[in-house]
Amino acid sequence: MNPPRVIVVDDETMLVEPLARYLKMKGCAVDLFDDSERALAALAGGTYDVGLFDINMPSVSGIELATRARAHHDGIRIIFMTGDIDQEQIATRTAGLAHYSLLQKPFDLATLLALIFGKG
Repeated sequence: MNPPRVIVVDDETMLVEPLARYLKMKGCAVDLFDDSERALAALAGGTYDVGLFDINMPSVSGIELATRARAHHDGIRIIFMTGDIDQEQIATRTAGLAHYSLLQKPFDLATLLALIFGKG
């Protein structure tokens, strides 16, 4: 079985670089972006199984990234990461997007792996 292809997009470089290394150690193929505009180009031209997106980013939000990712990759699993604690606001912002997971920063890595490998 091929490793899951994961696109990770978060403007907090200090968080996502170690996360990307960890996911690679666990058997994932990872493309990492700290810029949502460059991530959009990768989504249009690449093949991904999982999108791991920060919700709040400059320029293009993780929610918009997820919407566009689904346009290119119908079966992509979406996992949002956020430091926001206002769950009601998050629910309102993601209302038009079905079937996603939400991880509150800081999150448990075992939970993330379970979601990526389809066991969560």
